[in-house]
Amino acid sequence: MWLLKLKLKHDCIIGNRCQRFQCTSLGYPLAFYSEKGSTYYLHFEKLDGKNVDDFLTDLKKDKHVVKFEANNNTVFFIYKTKEKGIMPGQLSLAAKKVFHTKPVLVDKDGYEHWEIAAWNRQDINDFIKYIKLSTNDLLDFKIVKLIKTKSNEIFFPQLMPHITELQKKALDLAIEEGYYDYPRNIELERLASVMKISLSTYREHLRKAEKAMLPHLMKKMIFK
Repeated sequence: MWLLKLKLKHDCIIGNRCQRFQCTSLGYPLAFYSEKGSTYYLHFEKLDGKNVDDFLTDLKKDKHVVKFEANNNTVFFIYKTKEKGIMPGQLSLAAKKVFHTKPVLVDKDGYEHWEIAAWNRQDINDFIKYIKLSTNDLLDFKIVKLIKTKSNEIFFPQLMPHITELQKKALDLAIEEGYYDYPRNIELERLASVMKISLSTYREHLRKAEKAMLPHLMKKMIFK
C-alpha cells in the first residue's frame, strides 16, 4: 500500500471561508453527480473556531449552495455549479484507484490537508498529475510525504487507539453489565470477580482503556 500526504490551496468554498473567518474544517467529500448540465457536490463538514456561526451564515447565502442543513458546528450542504475542477476532493474520488484515508482538514490559512492511499505507486503518480491538471485556481500544491507502508498503518484500522486484550475485555464487560448506565447496575468489585482478577488489577485495565479511548472520542463528538 502506498500512502500520500499532501497540502494544497485553491479557490475554494470552504478554504476561503476558513481563512476569512479563522476557522478550521474537518470533512469528507461525499459524492457528486451531474444533472441538466450542472454538477452537484455533496459535502459534510465539522467546523471549529470562534466564528463558526458567521462562517455558516455566509456559506448558506452562497448562491451555489442549493441544500443546507446545519447543527451547531456541523453542516451538510450541496454545491451546484457548471464549472469543472473546482472541487478537487471529488476529483480524487473520480480518479477511482485512490481513496481518502482520513477526512480532509482545512486549516485557518485555507490549506487543505489530504491523506490518500493506493495499491500501486503509479496510481499515486497518476493521481498527482490528475489533480494538478484538473483543479481550477490551484494556488499551492505540496507533497508532504509519499511512502510505502502496511495497511494496518493507515487510518482506517486506526479508528480507535490500540488497547490490550485485557483492557478491551474489562471495558466490554463494564459496558455489557451496565457499569456506565444510570443508575449504575454493577460495581467494580463485582466486575473484577466476573473476570476472576483482583479489584486493583481490574481497575487498572479499565482506567487504561478509558484513558486511551475517551480523548480520542471527544475529538470526534458531535454535540447537540
